[in-house]
Amino acid sequence: MIKGVNYLITVALLALASTIVFAYDPSPLQDFCVAINNTNSAVFVNGKFCKDPAVVTVDDFFFPGLNIPANTANKVGFNVTLVNVDLLPGLNTLGISLARLDFAPYGLDPPHVHPRASEILVVAEGTLLVGFVTSNPNKLFTKVLNKGDIFAFPIGLIHFQFNIGQTNAIAFAGLNSQNPGVITIANAVFGSNPPINPDVLIKAFQVDKNEPETTGHILWECPLARNVWALVKVKIQKCNNEARDFFLLFGFMVQSLDQRDLECWATMAWSIWNARNKVYFEKKQTHPRIILSGAEGLLDEYQKLMASQS
Repeated sequence: MIKGVNYLITVALLALASTIVFAYDPSPLQDFCVAINNTNSAVFVNGKFCKDPAVVTVDDFFFPGLNIPANTANKVGFNVTLVNVDLLPGLNTLGISLARLDFAPYGLDPPHVHPRASEILVVAEGTLLVGFVTSNPNKLFTKVLNKGDIFAFPIGLIHFQFNIGQTNAIAFAGLNSQNPGVITIANAVFGSNPPINPDVLIKAFQVDKNEPETTGHILWECPLARNVWALVKVKIQKCNNEARDFFLLFGFMVQSLDQRDLECWATMAWSIWNARNKVYFEKKQTHPRIILSGAEGLLDEYQKLMASQS
Protein backbone atom coordinates (compact mmCIF):
# COMPACT_ATOMS: atom_id res chain seq x y z
CA MET A 1 0.00 0.00 0.00
CA ILE A 2 2.83 2.41 0.94
CA LYS A 3 4.67 1.56 -2.28
CA GLY A 4 1.50 2.38 -4.20
CA VAL A 5 1.18 5.76 -2.48
CA ASN A 6 4.85 6.54 -3.16
CA TYR A 7 4.34 5.62 -6.81
CA LEU A 8 1.33 7.95 -7.10
CA ILE A 9 3.27 10.80 -5.46
CA THR A 10 6.17 10.27 -7.89
CA VAL A 11 3.82 10.31 -10.88
CA ALA A 12 2.11 13.46 -9.59
CA LEU A 13 5.44 15.26 -9.11
CA LEU A 14 6.58 14.29 -12.60
CA ALA A 15 3.30 15.55 -14.03
CA LEU A 16 3.71 18.89 -12.26
CA ALA A 17 7.32 19.17 -13.39
CA SER A 18 6.39 18.47 -16.99
CA THR A 19 3.97 21.42 -17.03
CA ILE A 20 6.84 23.78 -16.24
CA VAL A 21 8.52 22.87 -19.51
CA PHE A 22 5.74 24.64 -21.40
CA ALA A 23 5.86 27.91 -19.45
CA TYR A 24 7.37 29.67 -22.50
CA ASP A 25 7.23 29.03 -26.25
CA PRO A 26 6.79 25.25 -26.64
CA SER A 27 9.60 23.24 -28.22
CA PRO A 28 9.00 22.13 -31.82
CA LEU A 29 8.17 18.51 -32.54
CA GLN A 30 9.70 18.69 -36.02
CA ASP A 31 12.76 20.29 -37.67
CA PHE A 32 10.87 23.50 -38.40
CA CYS A 33 7.39 24.94 -38.77
CA VAL A 34 7.46 27.88 -41.18
CA ALA A 35 4.43 30.06 -40.50
CA ILE A 36 1.89 30.43 -43.30
CA ASN A 37 -1.49 32.14 -43.57
CA ASN A 38 -2.93 29.64 -46.04
CA THR A 39 -4.67 26.90 -44.05
CA ASN A 40 -4.84 24.39 -46.91
CA SER A 41 -2.72 21.32 -46.13
CA ALA A 42 -1.24 23.01 -43.06
CA VAL A 43 -0.71 22.00 -39.44
CA PHE A 44 -1.54 24.42 -36.61
CA VAL A 45 1.47 24.72 -34.25
CA ASN A 46 2.19 27.38 -31.61
CA GLY A 47 -0.33 29.91 -32.86
CA LYS A 48 0.60 29.62 -36.55
CA PHE A 49 -0.12 27.25 -39.41
CA CYS A 50 2.93 25.36 -40.67
CA LYS A 51 3.96 25.59 -44.29
CA ASP A 52 4.24 22.28 -46.12
CA PRO A 53 7.92 21.26 -45.64
CA ALA A 54 8.06 20.25 -49.29
CA VAL A 55 7.67 23.88 -50.40
CA VAL A 56 9.77 25.56 -47.70
CA THR A 57 12.64 27.65 -49.13
CA VAL A 58 15.76 29.25 -47.70
CA ASP A 59 14.06 32.65 -47.82
CA ASP A 60 11.63 31.48 -45.14
CA PHE A 61 14.59 31.72 -42.73
CA PHE A 62 16.02 34.99 -44.07
CA PHE A 63 15.36 38.67 -43.38
CA PRO A 64 17.37 41.54 -44.92
CA GLY A 65 17.50 45.07 -43.64
CA LEU A 66 18.79 45.34 -40.07
CA ASN A 67 21.62 47.43 -41.50
CA ILE A 68 19.06 50.15 -42.35
CA PRO A 69 18.42 52.75 -39.59
CA ALA A 70 14.81 53.27 -38.54
CA ASN A 71 13.26 56.74 -38.63
CA THR A 72 13.74 58.45 -35.25
CA ALA A 73 12.05 61.74 -36.21
CA ASN A 74 9.31 61.42 -33.59
CA LYS A 75 8.49 62.72 -30.11
CA VAL A 76 10.72 60.24 -28.29
CA GLY A 77 13.60 60.17 -30.78
CA PHE A 78 13.50 56.39 -30.99
CA ASN A 79 12.38 53.59 -33.27
CA VAL A 80 12.71 49.83 -33.38
CA THR A 81 12.84 47.24 -36.14
CA LEU A 82 11.52 44.02 -34.61
CA VAL A 83 12.12 40.81 -36.54
CA ASN A 84 9.56 38.41 -35.09
CA VAL A 85 7.58 35.54 -36.56
CA ASP A 86 5.43 37.95 -38.57
CA LEU A 87 8.47 39.19 -40.54
CA LEU A 88 10.51 35.98 -40.47
CA PRO A 89 8.11 33.00 -40.72
CA GLY A 90 10.89 30.50 -40.05
CA LEU A 91 11.02 31.69 -36.44
CA ASN A 92 7.78 29.87 -35.68
CA THR A 93 8.33 27.46 -32.75
CA LEU A 94 12.00 28.49 -32.42
CA GLY A 95 11.37 30.74 -29.41
CA ILE A 96 13.58 33.64 -30.55
CA SER A 97 13.35 37.06 -32.18
CA LEU A 98 15.71 39.95 -32.83
CA ALA A 99 15.37 43.74 -32.81
CA ARG A 100 17.39 46.74 -33.91
CA LEU A 101 16.98 49.85 -31.73
CA ASP A 102 17.78 53.28 -33.17
CA PHE A 103 18.13 56.38 -30.97
CA ALA A 104 18.47 60.01 -31.95
CA PRO A 105 20.58 62.12 -29.55
CA TYR A 106 18.75 62.00 -26.19
CA GLY A 107 16.24 59.56 -27.69
CA LEU A 108 14.31 57.27 -25.36
CA ASP A 109 12.79 53.82 -25.58
CA PRO A 110 10.07 54.60 -23.00
CA PRO A 111 9.39 52.35 -19.99
CA HIS A 112 7.76 49.17 -21.28
CA VAL A 113 7.47 45.43 -20.68
CA HIS A 114 7.69 42.32 -22.83
CA PRO A 115 5.03 40.02 -21.35
CA ARG A 116 6.37 36.88 -23.03
CA ALA A 117 10.15 37.28 -23.17
CA SER A 118 13.38 38.16 -21.45
CA GLU A 119 15.70 40.46 -23.40
CA ILE A 120 19.46 40.70 -23.86
CA LEU A 121 20.77 43.93 -25.38
CA VAL A 122 24.15 44.83 -26.88
CA VAL A 123 25.18 48.40 -27.72
CA ALA A 124 26.61 48.74 -31.23
CA GLU A 125 27.13 52.52 -31.23
CA GLY A 126 26.76 55.30 -28.66
CA THR A 127 26.10 55.47 -24.92
CA LEU A 128 22.85 54.31 -23.32
CA LEU A 129 21.45 54.66 -19.83
CA VAL A 130 19.41 51.49 -19.29
CA GLY A 131 17.51 50.01 -16.39
CA PHE A 132 14.67 47.88 -15.11
CA VAL A 133 12.40 47.98 -12.07
CA THR A 134 11.56 44.91 -10.01
CA SER A 135 8.12 43.95 -8.80
CA ASN A 136 7.19 45.44 -5.40
CA PRO A 137 9.06 47.05 -3.66
CA ASN A 138 10.10 48.44 -7.07
CA LYS A 139 13.90 48.44 -6.85
CA LEU A 140 15.65 50.12 -9.79
CA PHE A 141 18.67 48.48 -11.44
CA THR A 142 20.38 50.90 -13.83
CA LYS A 143 23.65 51.10 -15.75
CA VAL A 144 25.40 53.26 -18.35
CA LEU A 145 26.36 51.14 -21.36
CA ASN A 146 28.97 51.89 -24.00
CA LYS A 147 29.77 50.26 -27.34
CA GLY A 148 30.12 46.50 -26.92
CA ASP A 149 28.44 46.37 -23.49
CA ILE A 150 25.64 43.87 -22.84
CA PHE A 151 22.68 44.09 -20.44
CA ALA A 152 19.87 41.64 -19.64
CA PHE A 153 16.25 42.53 -18.86
CA PRO A 154 14.21 39.86 -17.01
CA ILE A 155 10.87 38.79 -18.44
CA GLY A 156 7.85 40.92 -17.63
CA LEU A 157 9.70 43.74 -15.81
CA ILE A 158 9.42 47.42 -16.70
CA HIS A 159 12.58 48.59 -18.45
CA PHE A 160 13.92 51.43 -20.60
CA GLN A 161 16.88 52.60 -22.69
CA PHE A 162 17.89 56.29 -22.93
CA ASN A 163 20.55 57.73 -25.24
CA ILE A 164 22.54 60.11 -23.04
CA GLY A 165 24.98 60.95 -25.81
CA GLN A 166 24.98 63.78 -28.33
CA THR A 167 25.19 61.40 -31.29
CA ASN A 168 22.94 58.65 -32.62
CA ALA A 169 23.01 55.32 -30.79
CA ILE A 170 22.32 51.80 -32.06
CA ALA A 171 21.63 48.62 -30.12
CA PHE A 172 20.52 45.09 -30.95
CA ALA A 173 18.29 43.00 -28.70
CA GLY A 174 17.58 39.29 -28.63
CA LEU A 175 14.34 38.03 -27.08
CA ASN A 176 13.46 34.47 -26.15
CA SER A 177 10.09 34.38 -27.87
CA GLN A 178 9.01 34.34 -31.50
CA ASN A 179 6.46 37.01 -30.54
CA PRO A 180 7.55 38.74 -27.29
CA GLY A 181 4.87 41.43 -27.30
CA VAL A 182 5.34 44.92 -25.90
CA ILE A 183 3.33 47.11 -23.52
CA THR A 184 4.44 50.75 -23.34
CA ILE A 185 3.36 51.81 -19.86
CA ALA A 186 2.35 55.42 -20.55
CA ASN A 187 0.45 54.49 -23.71
CA ALA A 188 -1.35 51.63 -21.98
CA VAL A 189 -2.41 53.67 -18.95
CA PHE A 190 -3.15 57.05 -20.52
CA GLY A 191 -3.90 56.06 -24.11
CA SER A 192 -6.09 52.96 -23.79
CA ASN A 193 -9.11 52.53 -26.05
CA PRO A 194 -11.64 53.12 -24.61
CA PRO A 195 -9.96 55.41 -22.05
CA ILE A 196 -9.61 54.37 -18.42
CA ASN A 197 -12.03 56.28 -16.18
CA PRO A 198 -10.22 59.51 -15.14
CA ASP A 199 -11.26 58.97 -11.50
CA VAL A 200 -9.31 55.71 -11.53
CA LEU A 201 -6.17 57.45 -12.80
CA ILE A 202 -6.56 60.40 -10.42
CA LYS A 203 -6.76 58.08 -7.42
CA ALA A 204 -4.02 55.74 -8.66
CA PHE A 205 -1.53 58.53 -9.40
CA GLN A 206 -2.64 60.75 -6.52
CA VAL A 207 -3.08 63.92 -8.56
CA ASP A 208 -5.54 66.75 -8.14
CA LYS A 209 -7.81 67.07 -11.16
CA ASN A 210 -7.73 70.87 -10.64
CA GLU A 211 -3.94 71.02 -10.58
CA PRO A 212 -2.36 72.05 -13.91
CA GLU A 213 -0.34 68.89 -14.49
CA THR A 214 1.81 70.18 -17.32
CA THR A 215 5.43 69.16 -17.52
CA GLY A 216 6.47 72.75 -16.85
CA HIS A 217 4.36 72.84 -13.67
CA ILE A 218 5.87 69.61 -12.39
CA LEU A 219 9.46 70.69 -12.99
CA TRP A 220 9.20 74.34 -11.87
CA GLU A 221 5.94 75.39 -10.24
CA CYS A 222 4.87 72.64 -7.85
CA PRO A 223 5.98 73.26 -4.23
CA LEU A 224 8.61 70.50 -4.32
CA ALA A 225 10.22 71.88 -7.48
CA ARG A 226 10.20 75.47 -6.22
CA ASN A 227 11.95 74.46 -2.99
CA VAL A 228 14.67 72.59 -4.88
CA TRP A 229 15.31 75.27 -7.52
CA ALA A 230 15.64 77.85 -4.73
CA LEU A 231 18.82 76.04 -3.64
CA VAL A 232 20.41 75.89 -7.09
CA LYS A 233 23.29 78.33 -7.54
CA VAL A 234 23.43 78.09 -11.32
CA LYS A 235 20.75 80.30 -12.85
CA ILE A 236 18.96 78.24 -15.47
CA GLN A 237 16.24 80.06 -17.36
CA LYS A 238 12.71 78.91 -16.71
CA CYS A 239 11.11 77.22 -19.67
CA ASN A 240 8.58 79.68 -21.08
CA ASN A 241 6.29 77.11 -22.64
CA GLU A 242 3.92 74.78 -20.83
CA ALA A 243 4.61 71.73 -22.97
CA ARG A 244 2.60 68.74 -21.82
CA ASP A 245 5.00 66.37 -23.57
CA PHE A 246 8.34 65.96 -21.82
CA PHE A 247 10.24 65.28 -25.02
CA LEU A 248 8.97 68.45 -26.68
CA LEU A 249 10.09 70.29 -23.56
CA PHE A 250 13.48 68.58 -23.65
CA GLY A 251 13.91 69.58 -27.29
CA PHE A 252 13.15 73.18 -26.33
CA MET A 253 15.77 73.08 -23.57
CA VAL A 254 18.39 71.61 -25.92
CA GLN A 255 17.89 74.60 -28.19
CA SER A 256 17.86 77.12 -25.32
CA LEU A 257 20.80 76.14 -23.09
CA ASP A 258 24.51 75.62 -23.54
CA GLN A 259 25.92 72.16 -22.85
CA ARG A 260 26.89 72.71 -19.20
CA ASP A 261 23.58 74.29 -18.21
CA LEU A 262 21.70 71.60 -20.13
CA GLU A 263 23.49 68.87 -18.18
CA CYS A 264 22.69 70.65 -14.92
CA TRP A 265 19.04 71.10 -15.88
CA ALA A 266 18.65 67.47 -17.00
CA THR A 267 20.00 66.00 -13.75
CA MET A 268 17.94 68.42 -11.66
CA ALA A 269 14.77 67.64 -13.62
CA TRP A 270 15.40 63.89 -13.26
CA SER A 271 15.89 64.22 -9.49
CA ILE A 272 12.79 66.40 -9.02
CA TRP A 273 10.64 64.04 -11.07
CA ASN A 274 11.93 61.02 -9.17
CA ALA A 275 11.32 62.68 -5.79
CA ARG A 276 7.82 63.71 -6.82
CA ASN A 277 7.02 60.14 -7.84
CA LYS A 278 8.13 58.97 -4.39
CA VAL A 279 5.66 61.40 -2.83
CA TYR A 280 2.74 60.12 -4.89
CA PHE A 281 3.52 56.42 -5.19
CA GLU A 282 5.42 55.63 -1.99
CA LYS A 283 4.18 58.45 0.30
CA LYS A 284 7.83 59.35 0.98
CA GLN A 285 8.97 62.95 1.36
CA THR A 286 12.54 63.84 0.33
CA HIS A 287 14.19 66.98 1.69
CA PRO A 288 15.06 69.49 -1.07
CA ARG A 289 18.74 69.49 -0.04
CA ILE A 290 18.88 65.70 -0.45
CA ILE A 291 17.28 66.02 -3.90
CA LEU A 292 19.86 68.66 -4.84
CA SER A 293 22.73 66.55 -3.49
CA GLY A 294 21.53 63.55 -5.51
CA ALA A 295 21.32 65.65 -8.67
CA GLU A 296 24.83 67.05 -8.14
CA GLY A 297 26.18 63.53 -7.62
CA LEU A 298 24.49 62.31 -10.80
CA LEU A 299 25.87 65.29 -12.74
CA ASP A 300 29.38 64.68 -11.41
CA GLU A 301 29.21 60.99 -12.38
CA TYR A 302 27.98 61.86 -15.87
CA GLN A 303 30.69 64.49 -16.45
CA LYS A 304 33.41 62.08 -15.30
CA LEU A 305 32.08 59.47 -17.72
CA MET A 306 32.09 61.95 -20.61
CA ALA A 307 35.60 63.11 -19.71
CA SER A 308 36.89 59.53 -19.71
CA GLN A 309 35.60 59.02 -23.24
CA SER A 310 37.05 62.22 -24.71
